[in-house]
Amino acid sequence: MINRRLATAAAGIVGCVSSSVLGQCWYTVEVFDGPGPGYTFVNDMNEAGQIVGSTSGDVGWYWTPSTGVVAMPFASGVVVSSARGINDILGPDGIGQITGELVSAGQGNGYVYDDSGLRLLMPTPPLVSALGNAINDSGWVAGRMWSPADTVAGLWIGDQVTGLRGEVETELADDMNVHGAIVGRTSQLTMAFIWDGGQFTIVKANPGAFAIQPSGMNDANQFVGRHVYLHTIGSRAVLWTGAELIELESWEADAETQAHDINNAGDIVGSTTLNSNEDRAVLWRNGVPFGLQTMLVGDSQTDLWDARVINDAGQIACFGFDHRVGAIVGARLTPMGNATPDLNSDGYIDTADLDTLLAAWGGPSAADLNCDGDTDSFDLALLLSQWSAR
Repeated sequence: MINRRLATAAAGIVGCVSSSVLGQCWYTVEVFDGPGPGYTFVNDMNEAGQIVGSTSGDVGWYWTPSTGVVAMPFASGVVVSSARGINDILGPDGIGQITGELVSAGQGNGYVYDDSGLRLLMPTPPLVSALGNAINDSGWVAGRMWSPADTVAGLWIGDQVTGLRGEVETELADDMNVHGAIVGRTSQLTMAFIWDGGQFTIVKANPGAFAIQPSGMNDANQFVGRHVYLHTIGSRAVLWTGAELIELESWEADAETQAHDINNAGDIVGSTTLNSNEDRAVLWRNGVPFGLQTMLVGDSQTDLWDARVINDAGQIACFGFDHRVGAIVGARLTPMGNATPDLNSDGYIDTADLDTLLAAWGGPSAADLNCDGDTDSFDLALLLSQWSAR
């Protein structure tokens, strides 16, 4: 029997646990289907939790809880290939500015769209096409410009466009942070670049990797992406810490992984292809991988395949397969806060919950109440401190 003295002692242990250790373990999920035919792919999400993406039928869209999915409202004759980025400059309609790529009369162009209408992102001659890939809260856009003979990463600030040319030829700006720093790819597959205030930093892939492909960047200039290996190894999620490039732990031994985004708390999202060839969305917290599928509350019908974006509120934008509609859909996960010690949801914290925690001892589990990747004495102390046996 757990007595009051033991619970009081446990409360003392809890007092030694820094509040910064406590994390967000459980998520509610909102599922939405894209407009028109085809699969739904998620590309970006802002701090307001608004999401943009595209369908396999080349329809760009945005989603908010109040509007639902809205196809990008362009004029007749304009085919939107994608909506790739959204910022937090909210217009009177409450929607952030959106950037991406559109095609009109066979010509590809980047764009910025807000409540005042459409603005094209023009390339610098002799380049003929452009796309916007990221937009920050200053309204700057990063992306790509190209022609049949040349490709370069581009930066648009108002009507001014700059090709980001350095000692190594750049090809694509993958992401940009609030300060205007940019991460992207070069013509050398084993080299990524960071551009910050006109200064280039080249980040080389680790030995043995065939390529490095960056993806998301936070405000500390840390970025995530993947190493690509030839033959049997496949891909491995990577993190540039600012000093070194490290490969993230795999959720399953030898499984392929890729990381797509990192927020300012250092939480990373991406995906893994398990040895069973199943795709699963993954969250890395403090370097420990968690399967997001196991962290959902109230939805057992959506298989989360890929986590694309995480904002500073901890919301995660994903896509996956919804068995209710038989289609690939988008999803927004919203953290509920810390895990509850009521592990069986019967309204009491008692011996049944204690048994569940002890059975999971020594590894990540639903009983990992402080979300540090291990079920241990700290989690036991948290459970005992809230003991409420009937």
